[in-house]
Amino acid sequence: GTSASPWNLTLNTDWVDEVANTLGSVGAWANVTFENSWADYHTGTYGFCQYRKVGDMVQVRGLINGGVTNTTAFTLPVGFRPPFTTYGWGAISSATPVVGLVIITAAGLVQPSSAGTIADGFALQFQFSTTS
Repeated sequence: GTSASPWNLTLNTDWVDEVANTLGSVGAWANVTFENSWADYHTGTYGFCQYRKVGDMVQVRGLINGGVTNTTAFTLPVGFRPPFTTYGWGAISSATPVVGLVIITAAGLVQPSSAGTIADGFALQFQFSTTS
């Protein structure tokens, strides 16, 4: 299929179907439910923290803040969890931006982890397999 962009360009979106056929079904993005004072950061500008499933891969995206590192920001539902603890990366916005670690447990707990202080936000953009 095709769609018009705001710049009056016609974009071919057939590749989305090809990816879905190759990787499996592409699920819709779902908003996370936050815990421990974590929240979306400026949803009007950056959108919501979300997850989806593409085949057996789970993708997570968003910019969050308000919580304390090394605490659970949200829990992924059954079917969207890794078979064992795995790790992702995030970017921490502070006086000196740094890379932060994100721990994703087999129980679905997503825990931003860093020795640094989060002044503005913790950007999440990672994926992992639910099977291996």
